[in-house]
Amino acid sequence: MHTTGNNRRTAATWLAAMLGALGLALALPAASMAEESNPNNYSCWGHIKRGAPEVGSEEPQVAYAFHCDGPITGYEILPRVPVTGVGANGETKSLATGLPLTDLFSCSGEFPGIAVNCVGATKEGGEEIEGEFAIEHNACKEKDLEPLLTIVYAVYEEEKKTVTQAISGPFGLGRTEGCPKPKPKKHRRRRHERRR
Repeated sequence: MHTTGNNRRTAATWLAAMLGALGLALALPAASMAEESNPNNYSCWGHIKRGAPEVGSEEPQVAYAFHCDGPITGYEILPRVPVTGVGANGETKSLATGLPLTDLFSCSGEFPGIAVNCVGATKEGGEEIEGEFAIEHNACKEKDLEPLLTIVYAVYEEEKKTVTQAISGPFGLGRTEGCPKPKPKKHRRRRHERRR
């Protein structure tokens, strides 16, 4: 088979592109692992939705779920509306299997108040944390709810006999998912427009 100059250039371009893509693919996991090792640089993702009614309470519940790319020992959720109560625990489950884990967070706050504070621990990244808090009005009718999440990681250093803390965030949990879309408003014609 005879190759021309154009074929060789095309092959060289294709080979360079493949090697570049391979190098990028190998570099991305290394870069993400480097970021994970510093708890001040964690990334977290999550959402909120209407929560299940709580037995003995008529207050609307807001359910939240989030996960981070490393272990944490605490978090704070700061809605933009007053918080009137909180579920007892933040529960964890594996993102890979969806199964519940034994890690728990104990949540508290001053109610009515401005935040939910939770302490506990996850052993590694890849754990989803779920919980609920109460507000005064229906979560779908609260346009400004959009809570902020801040996470904390604290570790005891035996050699120094000190606790080192790291904080990441705030991360937005977004608007309430699963709410019905508002009906479009009908515009009435003005009287003088009808006469024409």
